[in-house]
Amino acid sequence: FPYRPLDASKSEIRIINLKPGTALSPLQCALQHVPTANKSRASYKALSYTWGAPEPTKILLLDGIQIQVRENLWQALYHIRQQNATLQLWVDALCINQEDIPERNEQVSRMGTLYNQAEEVIVWLGPEKDGSDVAISFIRHSVTPRSRALALDLSSDLPSSIELRPIVDLLSREYWRRVWIVQEVFRAR
Repeated sequence: FPYRPLDASKSEIRIINLKPGTALSPLQCALQHVPTANKSRASYKALSYTWGAPEPTKILLLDGIQIQVRENLWQALYHIRQQNATLQLWVDALCINQEDIPERNEQVSRMGTLYNQAEEVIVWLGPEKDGSDVAISFIRHSVTPRSRALALDLSSDLPSSIELRPIVDLLSREYWRRVWIVQEVFRAR
């Protein structure tokens, strides 16, 4: 893909505008250069995910050009795409010119800051499987303001062993084995 160089004097980054679409429409993105110098704050969400299998197998349109991306990234973008609104995202695999080693090194050194300055960090653990929807529901319920304010009574609030399996499975996914999540998730606002 022919990336336009970033302007170092403006401390530019690239973000993608993930175009709205339906389940049947192709994934379409447009690159945008955004200055971050002079305390200007770019408005974007950052995607935290695992790259997955090394071979790109899925197609998306980037600035009207078909490019191949890895399955896990394609799945993430497909699932978070809105039907009626464009999402502004920072996604390492698309926003960094991976072929330009100096750019890649410079951008990777800024990743902690990029995740910290994002409006939101979207964590993609993968598609739903084996009851992961139950696990997410339990985790959401467990971190409500009410549950934080009240002491947890383990004897009554602990889910049954049937409900624990999806939580264990979710927390055993490849995502949690990545060192990068320290800066991607824990530096998020």
